[in-house]
Amino acid sequence: MAGSRITQWPQVYTTLWALSRPIQRPAKEKAEDLWRSWNAQSDARNDEDDDGDREATVYRTSVREVCRNTLRDPSLPLTVWRPSHGIADSREALRSWLTSAQRLGTVVGGVGYGKSMLAEWLANELALELDGPVPVRVSARRVFAVPEENRGSAVEVDTHLLGFSYPPLPLQVRKGIEDGKLDAVVILDDLDEVGALTTTGFDSPRDVLQQAFASLGSNVRIIVCCRAVALNYSDSRHVVERRALMEETEWAIRQVISPDTVTSTLLGLDPVEVDDAEEFLRLQGVSDGWFAGVAWPLPVELTPQLIQLLITLGRHPHGKVRELSLDQIYEQVTFAWKRSVPILEGIDRREWSHLLSYLEGRSISFARSVQFSPELDRIAELAGFLSFDQLGRLRFSHFSWQEFFLARYLASEIQSNKAGLLSRLNLLYDSNVNRFLVPQLLRARNPGPRMLREQLRVVTVGDFKEFLADTQWRDGMGWGIHPAEERIRDRWKPQGEMAGHLSEHGGPSPDAADGDPITHVSWYDAERFAAWLGCRLPNGAASVMNAHDSPVLPYVWTEKWADESMAEMELQPLRQELSARKASRNPDFRSSQIGIAVATAVRFWSEGAWVSGMGSRIR
Repeated sequence: MAGSRITQWPQVYTTLWALSRPIQRPAKEKAEDLWRSWNAQSDARNDEDDDGDREATVYRTSVREVCRNTLRDPSLPLTVWRPSHGIADSREALRSWLTSAQRLGTVVGGVGYGKSMLAEWLANELALELDGPVPVRVSARRVFAVPEENRGSAVEVDTHLLGFSYPPLPLQVRKGIEDGKLDAVVILDDLDEVGALTTTGFDSPRDVLQQAFASLGSNVRIIVCCRAVALNYSDSRHVVERRALMEETEWAIRQVISPDTVTSTLLGLDPVEVDDAEEFLRLQGVSDGWFAGVAWPLPVELTPQLIQLLITLGRHPHGKVRELSLDQIYEQVTFAWKRSVPILEGIDRREWSHLLSYLEGRSISFARSVQFSPELDRIAELAGFLSFDQLGRLRFSHFSWQEFFLARYLASEIQSNKAGLLSRLNLLYDSNVNRFLVPQLLRARNPGPRMLREQLRVVTVGDFKEFLADTQWRDGMGWGIHPAEERIRDRWKPQGEMAGHLSEHGGPSPDAADGDPITHVSWYDAERFAAWLGCRLPNGAASVMNAHDSPVLPYVWTEKWADESMAEMELQPLRQELSARKASRNPDFRSSQIGIAVATAVRFWSEGAWVSGMGSRIR
C-alpha cells in the first residue's frame, strides 16, 4: 500500500484514542437516580448530612460516570520526565504533586501524547476519594468563549472559571470552594487551543487566567495540560530538543497563570514506544492471529478498546511493516466510526463524502464565514464529530477532529492550486496542521518516488512585509502563550510602516530596505513566518527542480523533521555561510546580527523572488 511510513506511533495512538471518546454526559434520569439512591441510603442511616455533603458526593459520582467509559483497565502506561528527577510513572508523579505544597503543576506533551487521557485519570482518582480535594475539570475553550464584556471583575472571573466545570459544580459545592471550606484541584485542559481559536490571540485570556488564579484561595490548586509550544518531536534522537520545549512551555504557562509563581512541577509526557504499546495490547488478550491478520473491514464496534488496537494497523506477519499514510489511518478510523454509529449506517459513499467535505469547510469557520447546514450539523453531532458547548454553540467534539478536517481542506486546496484563497485565510494557528498533517496527506495523495532536495534562503524585510500583509498576524490571530512585547505585530503599523525605536524593541531599523535581511524579530515571529511559507502554493507549472544542479542534504536541520515540513526555519548569523548546522533552539535573537534562514523542499516553493538567488544572499 502506497504512502509514507507512520513513525509517529504515540501521536497516532493517543489521537485516535481521543477521537474515539464518546461525549459521556450523564442523562437527567441518571442524575435523578443518583439523588434517589443517595437519599435512600441517607434515610436508612438516619444521617444528619447537610445538602453540601450530599451534592459533593453526587458530584463525585457524576465525575466517575463521565470518565468511566473512557478509562479502561489496564490503562496504557504513560511515563513523564521531570527536570533533575528523571523518568517516572505519570500517575505516581501526579500523586506526588498532590502531596506537595505547590499550587501549580503542568503536564506538557506533544500532539497525541496522552494529556487529556491523564487529565481524565486524575479527575477519576480524585472523585474516588470522598475526603480529598474536589476535582474540577475545565476546558479553556469553554471559559474563553464568554464575551469579554461579560467577564467583569476578577471575582466574577473566578465564578466563571468554576462555573465552566464539567460536570457542572453543584451550587453548594462551588460556594464551599469559594469560601475556602472545600479543597479543590482545577484540571485545566485545552489551554494551547485558546490562542489558536480566538481573534485576539492570548492577550485577553492571559489577563483572565491571572485574575482567576489570583482570586482563588489557597485551597484551590491548578494542574494545566498543554501542548509543547513549538514543533513536537517523537523520534528518540530528539529527546533533548523535546525536553527543552517542555521546559519552555512550562515557563510560559507560569507567566500566564501567575508571574510571581517561583516553583511549579513540570511533568513532561514522553511518547509511547511501539514495543510498549504492543506488549500492552498482548497483555489485554490480543492474539498472534489478530496481529498477523489485521485488515479491512474493521469490526463494527468502534470502542476505546478497538482504538487501542488501531496502533497495530501497520503490522504484517514476520515483523514487516506495511506503509500506511496518516490519511489512510484517519480514513480507516472515520470509516469504522461510520459503521459503528446508527445515524450513519445507511449512508452511501457519495453522502459520506459530502459529510466529510462539509466538516472540512466547517473546520475553517473560525477564519471566514461558512454556510452551515442544520441537517448536516445534526448528523455530525449524532455521529460524534460535533457537540454543543455550554453556551449552546456547536463545535468539534475534540480538537483533533478540527485539526484533521482542516488539514484535509488545506491539502485539497493545495492540490487545486487556489493560491488566492489560501494566502488570505489565516490558517497559521497550529503548527501540527501545517508541519505534520498537511505534508502527510499530500504525500498520501501523490504516491510514487519523491525527489526532495532542500533549499536555503535568507528572509528579507520585503518578504516579511508580504507575510504581514497576507495574514492577520499583526492583529494577533494565532498567537500562543507569549507576551505582547515579544510580537512584531505590536511594533509595525499597517501597510508595513514601522514605528517606535524598532532597533531596540523589534523589527529592523527604520531605514532598512526591502532587500535587507529581516532582523530584530522574535523567535515566535520567525516560526510563524515559516508556517506561512509552508501554506503558500506553487504559483506556476514550471519545475524549479533543475534550477540547482548541486545536491543538498535531504534533511537540512534535524535529520528527520525537515522532511515532514513544507517550510522549516532556523537562525543564522548574517555574516556566516549558510550550512546545515543548527545554531540553537528558541533563543532570543532580537539582534542586528541575527536573521532568519528558511529551508524547504523545492517542490513546494513558490516561483518568483524566492527562486532567484535562493541560498546565495547571505552577504
